[in-house]
Amino acid sequence: MTVVKRCASLEDAYMIKNLLEAGGVEADILDEATASTAPYLLISSGIRVTVADEDAEAAREVLGLPAEPEPPPPRKSSGVPWLSVLISIIALVVLISYARQGGKSGLGQKVDEDRNGDGKADVRTTLDDFQRPQLRVEDGNFDGRWDVRFDYEAGIVVKRSEDLDHDGTFDSVSDFDHGVQTSELVTPGGTGNPSYRRVFKNGIEESRWEDKDRDGDWDTRTDFDPNGHGTKTTKFMK
Repeated sequence: MTVVKRCASLEDAYMIKNLLEAGGVEADILDEATASTAPYLLISSGIRVTVADEDAEAAREVLGLPAEPEPPPPRKSSGVPWLSVLISIIALVVLISYARQGGKSGLGQKVDEDRNGDGKADVRTTLDDFQRPQLRVEDGNFDGRWDVRFDYEAGIVVKRSEDLDHDGTFDSVSDFDHGVQTSELVTPGGTGNPSYRRVFKNGIEESRWEDKDRDGDWDTRTDFDPNGHGTKTTKFMK
């Protein structure tokens, strides 16, 4: 993969990613997990947006970046190229293994779906080497931008991000434990204080916290019974 842009914030990284994919170049945010949990670790390096090596030139054109300079010619070696021989042997072993598996290795394989028949993918699933989903993105309103993103570990969903108002920014983030939703945090525009937070128990909403003025202090908490009916609402004084 090739790093085409380093961003100061996760929101900027999503903007670059959406811009690239709108231009037909698939991109990934390499440091998304770190940016969400420990952004201070990326102050010096930035949040990296990457594309496949073969898409690097097209990505720079979409972003209006200068072309990558030509690499210097390789130095000639007078010794025995043992490293080249070793690399060739490893490559041969990998090819033989791949052939024995029938050429069906799923590592990084992307499966596209066109649900509205317009010739464009509106669902894309990336599979691992065991044909399990690693990442799934969906374009729910068919505007060419991904609205929902599912992240998986060992084929089980651990996180869902959603662009609720279709403005190109994910403002809802839900966490899952063994495939069962445990929480949802909604932050309109993707920045600032959240407007509400939902807590789930065994996949059923247990409580909802709301901060309508988004001043950082919760205004109300509503508790729910197992049938989804509100049983108690607590208002907090400010």
